[in-house]
Amino acid sequence: MATRATQNTGTPPLPSNERIERALLGAALLDKGNFYSAAEHLEPGMFYSVAHQRIFEAMLALGQAGVAVNIATVAEKVDGEAAVEGVGGSPYIAGLVDGTPAVADIEHYSGIIRGHAEKRKLALEGERLTEKALDRSTSSEEVLENIETVIGEMREDQLARTRTAMPIKEAVRETLPSLERSGQGEAAMVGRATGYSDLDKKIAGWIPGDLVVVAARPSAGKTALALEFARHQAEEGNATLFFSFEMSRTSLVQRLACRVADLNLHKFRGGYLSREEQGRLLVAMGKIAEYPIWVSDPPSMRATEIRWKIRRLAQRIKPALVIVDYLQLLRAKAENRTQAVTEISMELKAAARELGEICQGTLIAVSQLARIPAGERPQLHHLRESGQIEQDADTVLLLSDQGNVELGQSVPWTKVLDIAKQRNGPTGLVRFTFFPGVMGFEQPAAWRKEPDE
Repeated sequence: MATRATQNTGTPPLPSNERIERALLGAALLDKGNFYSAAEHLEPGMFYSVAHQRIFEAMLALGQAGVAVNIATVAEKVDGEAAVEGVGGSPYIAGLVDGTPAVADIEHYSGIIRGHAEKRKLALEGERLTEKALDRSTSSEEVLENIETVIGEMREDQLARTRTAMPIKEAVRETLPSLERSGQGEAAMVGRATGYSDLDKKIAGWIPGDLVVVAARPSAGKTALALEFARHQAEEGNATLFFSFEMSRTSLVQRLACRVADLNLHKFRGGYLSREEQGRLLVAMGKIAEYPIWVSDPPSMRATEIRWKIRRLAQRIKPALVIVDYLQLLRAKAENRTQAVTEISMELKAAARELGEICQGTLIAVSQLARIPAGERPQLHHLRESGQIEQDADTVLLLSDQGNVELGQSVPWTKVLDIAKQRNGPTGLVRFTFFPGVMGFEQPAAWRKEPDE
């Protein structure tokens, strides 16, 4: 956190409250419980007064060493290292307890001190970022990334503070609704239905706050499956936020329209639809125009940026699903690609957790697999460029073909979704029938004839 800064002439003073700082330090010197509470909520740099920073730093050092924290021990430590700046050493420390009650509202005092420290940090970072913005050698992207990093770190600190320890009975109270529903069958499963009952039986639907990775080789149907997940949510009236870095929103709409109209995508793109098929397509377009799906299709985005976009939009549109297609097209500052993907994965994990807290949503990240030898089924170690993806994901679904499939094959075939990792459930296989003409996935029992070529 920022320390005391030189004031520019004519500018307002930086936020601080010396009286509250003195009261907190005095209460912490008088009562062990107060000290522990202050140590939990504050760091030395959060105090505005340099003297108070030094005193609190000495208190923390004594506490970590197992030495009693009181007026005598703190004064000895401070005087032994150097005189407290601007004050009279031991007499000043002793004076902190004058008029201070032994038991004080430490959490309230800490909140005030921390709040002032955060405002000072924002003010000082604002000055630094203004200088960068006016520097012609600095790109606007670099300035934006710095802003996002500062705000992101402060948001993480705030979230960490709000997640304090609670009695187990409170956690039981939160969990009771799901326990009461547990005997009511599939309709009461923990997560939202995926649209495929066979998959729901394995993973209990889309679990709020989970990061689900759907991975496959290039052109294996990852985007098509992700669109199917979005379509099923839309048809249930649930919102989906779809980030598409590989495919334009126009292409996504074309795919979705042909799927809903049960029309061959190749015929549509080639302009070979009959009048009857054109009519069906128009009806489908009208239907999907009402879908609660939001699409963002920039060529790329920084991992920190997408996290904060998800947070902001989650509060506004309350998505049941957020889909990122695909993970490796996000960017991050790093020395090499493996480190970049590691940072991307960690940001998406944090975004998934925040999404669950805000609106009970689930984040699906589409991912590329590394090259796989012919005939070999995808495994977790094929996740491309980083083991961090496997570590951060709550569920990993690996999509592949069952048996040999010819390039450009027009008849339906079986695809396998391997639940290679599930943090709170079993692994195993789920089979789908894939219809290449409409780029659709259905359960095997739904085998039907493809639309005409």
